[in-house]
Amino acid sequence: MLDLAGTHHFFGIFAPKGTPDAVVKKLSDVMAKVSQEKDYRDKMHKMGTQVLFEETKAFEKTVNLYKENLQAFFKEEGLVK
Repeated sequence: MLDLAGTHHFFGIFAPKGTPDAVVKKLSDVMAKVSQEKDYRDKMHKMGTQVLFEETKAFEKTVNLYKENLQAFFKEEGLVK
């Protein structure tokens, strides 16, 4: 059984590569607004989820770091070559 203690999860909106910058910005702007709404925050907290909005570039860094950490973990556990 894998020990994933200390790991976390996140929610995000992803768009296909090549999505126009204006569309990505609009999605980001909408999510920034939603993440500040009291009803949304309350519902997320009830599910045990912390609300933390990240702008597009910061979120890309978060996803890439998460990916690198998971790859290292699976390699160390011998689950991938």
